Amino acid sequence: MKLGDIFRPWTSILKGTGETLKQMMEPPTTIQYPREPAQVDARWRGPLRYRGVMDDQDPPVTDAGPLEFNELLNELHDQQKVAPCIGGCPGNVDARGQNALVAAGREVEAYVNTRRRNILPAVLGYVCPAPCEDVCRRSHLDDPIAIRQLHRHCYEVYDREVRRPGHLKNLVWREEKVAIIGAGPAGLAVGYDLIQMGYRAIIYEREEIPGGLLVTSVPLYRLPRDVVAKEIEDLVEMGLEIRTGVEVGKDITLEELRQTHDAVVVAVGYSAGRKLPLPGADAPGVWSALDFLYAYTMDKGCDVGDTVVTIGGGDVAADCSRSALRCGAKKSIQAMLEIREEMPGQDIEVEGAIEEGVHLMHRWGPDSVIVEDGQVTGIKLKKISSRFDETGKWNPQFTGQSKIVKCDTVIFAVGQRLNIDFLKGTGVKYDDVGRPLVNPVTGECGVEGLFLAGDLATGPKTIIIAMGQGHETAISVHRHIQGEPISEPGRLAPVHPPEYYLQEVYQQSSDEVLTDTPGGRRRPMPEADPKLRRNTNQQVELGWPKGVGHEEAVRCMRCQTHVCVACTMCARVCPDNCIAVEGYDTGYVRRVTRYDFVMEWCCFCGLCEDICPTQTLDLVASFDYARRSRKDLFIDKDTMARPFEGPEEILDRDGWP
Repeated sequence: MKLGDIFRPWTSILKGTGETLKQMMEPPTTIQYPREPAQVDARWRGPLRYRGVMDDQDPPVTDAGPLEFNELLNELHDQQKVAPCIGGCPGNVDARGQNALVAAGREVEAYVNTRRRNILPAVLGYVCPAPCEDVCRRSHLDDPIAIRQLHRHCYEVYDREVRRPGHLKNLVWREEKVAIIGAGPAGLAVGYDLIQMGYRAIIYEREEIPGGLLVTSVPLYRLPRDVVAKEIEDLVEMGLEIRTGVEVGKDITLEELRQTHDAVVVAVGYSAGRKLPLPGADAPGVWSALDFLYAYTMDKGCDVGDTVVTIGGGDVAADCSRSALRCGAKKSIQAMLEIREEMPGQDIEVEGAIEEGVHLMHRWGPDSVIVEDGQVTGIKLKKISSRFDETGKWNPQFTGQSKIVKCDTVIFAVGQRLNIDFLKGTGVKYDDVGRPLVNPVTGECGVEGLFLAGDLATGPKTIIIAMGQGHETAISVHRHIQGEPISEPGRLAPVHPPEYYLQEVYQQSSDEVLTDTPGGRRRPMPEADPKLRRNTNQQVELGWPKGVGHEEAVRCMRCQTHVCVACTMCARVCPDNCIAVEGYDTGYVRRVTRYDFVMEWCCFCGLCEDICPTQTLDLVASFDYARRSRKDLFIDKDTMARPFEGPEEILDRDGWP
């Protein structure tokens, strides 16, 4: 050891002692540290806390009448309490409230609440494309909640145990009457909202049974007709009047309806089929999709022969190709311009068709229908090279390669067209392709007292989009009758999905799906054997066994409620492993039992706050860092729920409580 090494520690001690004595000789002063600065960078995060815990408070349920609903939803929006499933649904159906009520064993209440916006919950429980599931945050963990099937589950409990319409009691009826043309989803939605407001709503339907395309075009294996009938019967029992077998323009004129009613709503939809103008397309044996499905579902006779070729890649095309098998075809072929990944049809429809034996021909388009002696004998297809041009516009280009497919029937599932000749002479204006000019939100068409609802306002869309537009048209009718301005000022527009509840912060890839998630994986609904069902009208989905619907509802994470549900997503993404979450999970009940946060380890990255599906977590810039020991930096569940105490400037900042 060197001599300098011996004296070096003592030299430091003496210097420190001298500095201490020097400070002791000076008069005492108080050093006051400033408050935490109010203006801090958005990426600076403070210590973690949460706002609530499951079972500590009930989740909000958006139960409101048609005139109050938009205001309630906007209020929840301002509080950032609109869940992705609600905001992502065109009708703003409260799927989160439904799931919470089912988890609590209150299926009937869930059904009645869901019917506020989805007026036919059971119907959509069978056939809805479920855009709510596409944005479900549960998919960040494993699988989205089976919201569509839960609609059906709630109806089955309601139908089995209660079978009564629900919440419309002691209505005070007004004198005004409203005529609605068309008993499809949009017309029923308009009528349902109007009777809730006390108006006498009368629907005129040309078919002998109400339901529109739900009963004339949706295949029987997808949607039981008794389900449609029962749900519409409930609406009638609540006060909606439906007159079937009345065709406007033939049995009664539109002008007569306008003279005898205070307002008229046209909600007939795109109810006519469409064929491509190709050689041979007018021959017997060539169908439009809607004409074919009408003949099949209404039992009007649909002899299709041994081989059927369906043109199209959407849901309707899949309906036709699968229905052709049930009409007696031995072979069903579906030709489309898209490859499998580009097909617009839902996976459940396309995969169902494949399971039943439908043969898919990708990247082939129709050239002409081959007709011999007045009968279809085949169709000539041509290979496509591209569907869009350099600007992204639809402009299919073909390679010159072609083939002939022998068949007995050709079905064009390439779109729908309008059948609204009765609107001529009313003053309604049209665009270059014959569509009426209409405000897609309010349903106004420029003619006093006349409104267009559903597909007439939005173009051919889905059932739930038609219902959502119908709700807005009903408000327009009310404002017209009451002499109020239909549009702004004073009208709250529907909430459009903002980024805060549709962002995908962290998405599992297919090979990274977690298996140890709270509540478990999605409960699949049993399906009938494809080999047995392809020749019958048996339902494809058979329903859940008792108790499974409850288990599925428990999986819901109650997004945007500001209530912790022990989903563990924050702990999974924490890079410092400073979060520990435990929950009581029996498969029927789930609640938080432990939440620990070690602030000493935290790097304040904010990943936990970003990924929290309920937006319970906050990293706040107000916390006492003066601690007696390091162990005090361990924050348990009770401390986590501390109130926010900080400068008012921080409270007003975006992203803070």
